[in-house]
Amino acid sequence: MRSNHRLFASAAILWLAAACNNTSTPGSPVNSPGTVLPNPGAGVLSPVIVEQNAAGRAPELKLVRALYGRLVDVYAFNSAGNQVPIVQEVVIRASLVADFDNYRLATDPVTGQENLLIPRNIETATGREGFNSLLKAATEGLDTIFDGGFGQAGFYSMVPRNAAVTLVFDDLLDPTTINGNNIETFTGPAPFSPFSSRVLPDPLYGDVQDFDGDGSPEFYTTRAIVDFTTSSFESFQTSPPLPINPEGMPPSVDQNLDNFQIRIPTMISGIYGQTTLLTNLTDHTMRVFSNGSADLSSPTQDIVRAFRSGGRTG
Repeated sequence: MRSNHRLFASAAILWLAAACNNTSTPGSPVNSPGTVLPNPGAGVLSPVIVEQNAAGRAPELKLVRALYGRLVDVYAFNSAGNQVPIVQEVVIRASLVADFDNYRLATDPVTGQENLLIPRNIETATGREGFNSLLKAATEGLDTIFDGGFGQAGFYSMVPRNAAVTLVFDDLLDPTTINGNNIETFTGPAPFSPFSSRVLPDPLYGDVQDFDGDGSPEFYTTRAIVDFTTSSFESFQTSPPLPINPEGMPPSVDQNLDNFQIRIPTMISGIYGQTTLLTNLTDHTMRVFSNGSADLSSPTQDIVRAFRSGGRTG
């Protein structure tokens, strides 16, 4: 990965980049936001929660908010009373309290992944409706990462070291651009050291539409997940394999300074290895001047969300 020490780019280049990719007319969601639909690519039992979007046609992509919670695989019961996997790697609120009736939390002894069982029969209409309602409730109320600048003393949101961050955008994302090169993580007293995180599309929030025109609808997400922990099982699922890291982010040492940054480049720079950018479905990217805190000294003109991790334990 490249260093975070970057040079200042000229205003002319900035405005040229901002003027590009401004040819599409914004659309509106194909389905009503808040509606729960079946995921056409994962079977009728796997849900999609429709989120506000521009049908992939916004003239620019915007970061709406950054949230954090805990990452779980979600299970339900089938008609035989067996647990069946429904959707993997979902971010639920950190404050969710397990109980016997609605939510049961457990850790898989093989993969180390935390599992959420919603004890409803997913194979009946009533059970599926109850499951979808409870799952939607579990993913609401995620904690907010406030945009308070970066790189200087101030107030920064504290994010647990083993949390997962959800980046919420205003449009449907091109899934091929959701990766660790287009959404980067850095750490350190001044966050200049690259940190190995898993970056993946949110499997739950987005919309369903036939964007490619083949007659069959597809699911597209409006969110990207940044997972700071990597189990041995997850390490071998990445290419190249990420370092195994069950603890997550390194601890912070000063509550007045950020020790972690998520950076989203907005400009191509082959010299620095930035050959692609995060885009919506019509290849429109983010603009450096309309997404909150940004590093104008970076040759890739990064959008920045800075925070501090939890402190040491034990």
